[in-house]
Amino acid sequence: IGWRQEGDQLWFEPRLPANWGAFHLHFRYRETFYHMTFTSGGKDVAEVTVDGVVQSNRRITLVDNRQDHTVTIKLV
Repeated sequence: IGWRQEGDQLWFEPRLPANWGAFHLHFRYRETFYHMTFTSGGKDVAEVTVDGVVQSNRRITLVDNRQDHTVTIKLV
């Protein structure tokens, strides 16, 4: 998938096959789940949204608050 984690930061450098469509991924960070949806369309990250809020740095700041979070990664 091409993600990198450094401390509490998670970001993406996709390495996906050209024929992949949209897909979902469930990621557990300690006691917290991140439900991620990757859109199809390319290999570059255009936008990252966490719980409806666009992340200006296109990264996810991971928190362990035992709540589910919804993430959308738009690829172009």
